[in-house]
Amino acid sequence: MAKKSEPSANNKNEPTSNGCPAGSHHVREHPMHIPPSKKHPEGIVVIRHAHCRKSVNGSAASPNKDEQFNDVLHILDADGIKKLIHQVNPKGSPKLIALVDPTMLEKYAINTPARLAAFIAQISSETDFHSSKETPTKEYVEKYDNNPRIGNIYRGRGLIQLTNKNNYRVIGNSIGIDLVNNPELAVDDRYNFLIALEFWKMQKGNKIADTGDIDEVTRKINGKNATQERLDKSRFRYEILKKYLDEGAK
Repeated sequence: MAKKSEPSANNKNEPTSNGCPAGSHHVREHPMHIPPSKKHPEGIVVIRHAHCRKSVNGSAASPNKDEQFNDVLHILDADGIKKLIHQVNPKGSPKLIALVDPTMLEKYAINTPARLAAFIAQISSETDFHSSKETPTKEYVEKYDNNPRIGNIYRGRGLIQLTNKNNYRVIGNSIGIDLVNNPELAVDDRYNFLIALEFWKMQKGNKIADTGDIDEVTRKINGKNATQERLDKSRFRYEILKKYLDEGAK
């Protein structure tokens, strides 16, 4: 049997399969807390990520997308996320802001300044982090109450303001709970942020954010008939958040 070759001591800077220089990476585990459900019966998912460190001579491989995001997360822990949101919602509800979990952002690959700024801009524009349950106005009632897909039952809920019976069904199925028959679960702290992430994923938010077309992101999240006011609001907040992140979230 051939003897397994040992890595050369002279090849410390050769990148490994995870993109880090040899001997310069470590693996960190992030427990993602999810309540027990059909999809996640254990209630907790552990995500593993490799992180590059500088090698002895100071060199390092080019970061991949996960590593770029991990660098952002080192800046944006829970307190950093709060400071980020305060750039556009300084009076937001501490309870709602606390739902924005960096570990869950990592799992959904919201992992660049553009993606994170676009995502926060959308949930900020939807709720201002004041309330995650839509209070029907007279105009809302006139527009939606006779719509069987929305009505008073499937109106906007949660940080992403999930609306429409079909969206409640699809997102509920994706996270393993029955939102159609239990729509109030959309504002339950156990599911609120997870629903926002799943809806973002379903609408391909990351892919569109990568193009820089924030108006299209807004149309995907708010609806194809998003008003000009809503488009302007999201774009304005995106630009503030993106600049803050690009400058190192200082």
